[in-house]
Amino acid sequence: MSLKIVFLIVGFASIVGAVIGYYLRLIISLGKRGSLELEVKQMILDAKEAAKKITSEAEGKASETMKELRNEMKEKEEKLKLTENRLIKKEDLLDQRQADIDKEVENTVRSAVEIYKKLGVSVVEVSLPHTKYAIDVYYIIQPAEVSSNLNRYDGVRFGNDRDSFADEAKRRIMLGTYVLSAGYYDAFYLKAMKVRTKIIEDFGRVFEKVDAIIAPVSPTPPFRLGEKSSNPLEMYLADTLTAPANIAGIPGISVPGGFSKNGLPIGFQLLGPRWGEDKLFSLGELFQNETDYHFKMPLIK
Repeated sequence: MSLKIVFLIVGFASIVGAVIGYYLRLIISLGKRGSLELEVKQMILDAKEAAKKITSEAEGKASETMKELRNEMKEKEEKLKLTENRLIKKEDLLDQRQADIDKEVENTVRSAVEIYKKLGVSVVEVSLPHTKYAIDVYYIIQPAEVSSNLNRYDGVRFGNDRDSFADEAKRRIMLGTYVLSAGYYDAFYLKAMKVRTKIIEDFGRVFEKVDAIIAPVSPTPPFRLGEKSSNPLEMYLADTLTAPANIAGIPGISVPGGFSKNGLPIGFQLLGPRWGEDKLFSLGELFQNETDYHFKMPLIK
């Protein structure tokens, strides 16, 4: 009996020990799991803080980028407004100069018109509203073409060193490179091409009504060779009245029309539609058959 009691006690103790061991292992396991959960929660909090920091930094950079973009757009808008004013404002310097035709030049052209009238040529007034912008357009498009065509002559692939270019060639290369550069292409070159289209349309409408256009060649009588080379703008303005034909891609011919009070020649130009050179030659010949200006020599001192 006592032996059974001993076995019973031992068995009960074993069971109790096993239960205690199980609960101890369970407690330890739960402890580890709780610790793991705490670590996971801490990791989640750390990740949230890191994401918040990254978001804050990204928002800051985005705000700075947007600010820079707004400033850049503002600068471009100001440049576009400046360009628009140069091409459109009636008080622009070039408009003033174009309207200021020397009296001797004006009288020469009017005399030529009267001679044509006597010869039976019908003369009417026409309007070319966009040609006053031609000189602006010409000195944007033409230097751009010069820059595009001459940039190969860098002294490496073709030609000699760039010092071989004259000052005017260098000036036009630099100006053309500028108007074709990023940020200025739309502001200058693209807008000039649009105005060029308007000039072409003006000539197209006029040539539906007339066969040719008569106009001065230059707003002033001839100036001495090299007289305005130190002032490129003054020299460029001499092309004010011939630039429209170049921009529109139409033929033109200069005809001797008389002389200034200083004995220097003054001419007028005849402009015709595309492929209309034969009409210009005929009109030029008609005028020269009635005058002898083309036989006279200018007084050069």
